[in-house]
Amino acid sequence: MATLPSRLIGAVHQIARAESRRPALWTTRVERDGVPHVGLTLRNVSPSGFMGMASAQIPAGSRITLRLPFGGSVQANVRWSFNGRIGCRLCGRFSRGQLAFLMLCGGLNSLLSAAALRIAFLLGCLSLIILA
Repeated sequence: MATLPSRLIGAVHQIARAESRRPALWTTRVERDGVPHVGLTLRNVSPSGFMGMASAQIPAGSRITLRLPFGGSVQANVRWSFNGRIGCRLCGRFSRGQLAFLMLCGGLNSLLSAAALRIAFLLGCLSLIILA
């Protein structure tokens, strides 16, 4: 049987995840291999990992410590890094409370963004009617 090249194996792994990811939006700080705080915005989460946007380059293979507002710190290994985005696998798992908090932040961001666009549209329409 033929084997896939390593770059395709990584792509297939990303497609066939064991756990589904949920949107999240939380900005926090991480410590990387003893390097002081790097800004990180979590974009999606699963019970065992996350994807985020880092303010500084974090190379694949690094071990980071993620600070959350409650439930303490979570350690993770950076599996991939590309253009400021990183994919991490947790050394453990998010607790139910941590996961619910992060998913709630993502859901609220989606609602608020859509509502803000609707309000801006309505205000624009009203200003056109008033000025006409």
